[in-house]
Amino acid sequence: MLRLSYSIQLKNTEAKSRLRIQPPGPAGDYPGERGETAMAEGDRDQKYYWENWVLGNLGETLQAIRENAATLITNCEEEGDIPLKDYTPHGVRHCQAVENLFHRLIPFGLYNELNELERFHLLASAWVHDLGMIRAVAIEVANDPNLSDEEIRSSHHIYSERYINEHWATLGVPYQYRRSLGLLARYHRRKADLDACERNFPCEGSSVNTQLLSAYLRLADALDIDESRVPPEAYAICLAYDISPESKLHWIKSRLAIGTRIEPERHEITVVFGLPRPEEFGKDIKQSWIDERVSPIIRFVCEDLKEEIRSVTKAIRQAGRKLPFYIDVLHDTCEAGTDPQMLNDLRELFMNFDIMVHPSASKLIEMILTTVANILGYTLKKNSQPVPLGPGAVSGIKAKETTKAFLATARLRILKTRPSHLGLERLFNSLVELNSQVGDNPKEFVSKVDIMFKEHHQARREVRAQSGAYFRQWMPKGGGLKNREFNILLFGYSELVTKALCGFRDELLIKAGKLNPRDIRGSDAEKKMSRRFRLFVCEGQPKTQTGTGDRLIYHDGMQYAFHLQRHGFRNIILIPDIVVSSMIDQVGIDFVLFGADGITPDYFMHIAGHRTITSAVRARQTLNEGLLHDRAGKRSKTDILLITSSEKWSEDKQSRPVQSTATDASQKVDGFRFWRGLSPALASREHIWICRDEARLKDLERSKVQFFNPRVDIIPIHEVDCVIADTGWRPITKGTAKQALMELFGRKAL
Repeated sequence: MLRLSYSIQLKNTEAKSRLRIQPPGPAGDYPGERGETAMAEGDRDQKYYWENWVLGNLGETLQAIRENAATLITNCEEEGDIPLKDYTPHGVRHCQAVENLFHRLIPFGLYNELNELERFHLLASAWVHDLGMIRAVAIEVANDPNLSDEEIRSSHHIYSERYINEHWATLGVPYQYRRSLGLLARYHRRKADLDACERNFPCEGSSVNTQLLSAYLRLADALDIDESRVPPEAYAICLAYDISPESKLHWIKSRLAIGTRIEPERHEITVVFGLPRPEEFGKDIKQSWIDERVSPIIRFVCEDLKEEIRSVTKAIRQAGRKLPFYIDVLHDTCEAGTDPQMLNDLRELFMNFDIMVHPSASKLIEMILTTVANILGYTLKKNSQPVPLGPGAVSGIKAKETTKAFLATARLRILKTRPSHLGLERLFNSLVELNSQVGDNPKEFVSKVDIMFKEHHQARREVRAQSGAYFRQWMPKGGGLKNREFNILLFGYSELVTKALCGFRDELLIKAGKLNPRDIRGSDAEKKMSRRFRLFVCEGQPKTQTGTGDRLIYHDGMQYAFHLQRHGFRNIILIPDIVVSSMIDQVGIDFVLFGADGITPDYFMHIAGHRTITSAVRARQTLNEGLLHDRAGKRSKTDILLITSSEKWSEDKQSRPVQSTATDASQKVDGFRFWRGLSPALASREHIWICRDEARLKDLERSKVQFFNPRVDIIPIHEVDCVIADTGWRPITKGTAKQALMELFGRKAL
């Protein structure tokens, strides 16, 4: 174990001089190299203000802290302190960047709103807030040589505070400032409750608003995202560690971000991204292809910064001073050249990012196939042969090894959180076997993957056609439905259900004399016919995720509604899940359409909530038997339709779902306690889905109230009335379900 030396020796005067922080360009500029930007014309006023932040003895003390902290960081690096696996560097560059950002967040004379002790604390905090990320520091403070990387990262703010309090002399921190400076380190992380931080901490006959300073430290720390955060040599080291997809996202977002524009008067921060040129990816790649794939990453970065802003704005405004606060995060883009390694990582990231967040099982199948092809250096096309991606792609043995690693990681992460996805399980099994069978020539592998890709898209087209065939049979003969509207209830985002709805619409268009509905896509005729489908979309509350400041991270009903709109449907109504019975009573529902993550001879699997919906439909039908009538005076029946494909069929899955015995096990996640009383085989969602009223959530925590949100429902197949798949459609009854499914799927899964 690396032991820390308590007598820090500065390396040389050159190192000292580099730490004399220089001012940035004018407010709003974003330098390429931090701390070494030449002053622009007319920037002398800002330089004057900057140099006058801290003067005299405090200024000398600040410089000593800079040098001592930098030497501690450098000594640990040179003496073999192993960087934390997967995490972006938190070294001298980062400290210097955070201090520079303070001056941009509080430009010109506004620094006078802070007293001199507060200015000293703020600038010094840039150099000590992340000391707990140094492995040797964390091990020494915790007195635990077995700390994992995750334990160090998750508690580094606490280790930083303790190190400052215990080794203040080593850092050159005056004894009387050790606690107040330690508080800034403790509360610089978003997970720490900023409201609990002292506003007026007594300090040498004065006071320091440690809550306000911690807010600015959080903001500056979060804004250090541009490319100098990940210099090429550090990035190369990171890649050698087989970085996880989530962490690679943080590395690559920093390589995509050129910098930030900070505009205090407008209360805005703009992140500027440098995008690769289309020709760098290949001759057939268009700018729209890049824009479509970069957009989720840009959105992720901006939303993350917005959440950071929301977490600090109250503290800044409540301080009652004329200090800048920020409300919005915008983005801007420009073209920038990209190195081959970055291009290859971007290809992987574009797909991995969607795989991490996308709600659709069918879409996940497509994205995994596309990712494998990208790793092998090809882009898949629905209606043509695979296209080489061009320079930067891996090849031969390296491609095979990379594919193997991706499949192992993706399988573990996806199936752990999506155990109901039988189709994905089958896909992973097929791809792993294929990777072991083919040689080192990527072309051989890609040709097989391309067949799977085209079969996948053909299955989606067949689902649309078979749905149309079912709807044609369902419609009464003789034209009795000329102007009728159809009430359809949807629960659980599903791309195949959307395909089925398109198939229903196709039949109405054909009946109206439009021989090929696909030829009139987007036409007035299609829009008119789309309005005849009144779609009641359940919110899908089990999947709702909220963030700090009540930010809505994910809402299944909204995502479903947007997806339906992109396919031409406009008559869409969002409803709470709990009102399904009322909808059947008061509105009259013609169909309930479900997708499926997996289907067996006995049951189908999807997100929790499906069983509740089916039970509600069946209960209301029994209760209202003979009471519900349509406009023609005939009894109306709600049909439950399951839309799936042969990709998701598994004949050999156990016929009885996993049984579980409840216990009182629990686990604290992000400050909230989640009940883990069921079998691990029945996964649960461990995120907050209710409003983030922090005071009320704290009351729940103090009261030891726990959260629980099961992820999967297992629904008996006889609860549906019909199964529509790429291989046909069959009505389902309790006595004929297995036979009907075997007729649809046979032994295709085996």
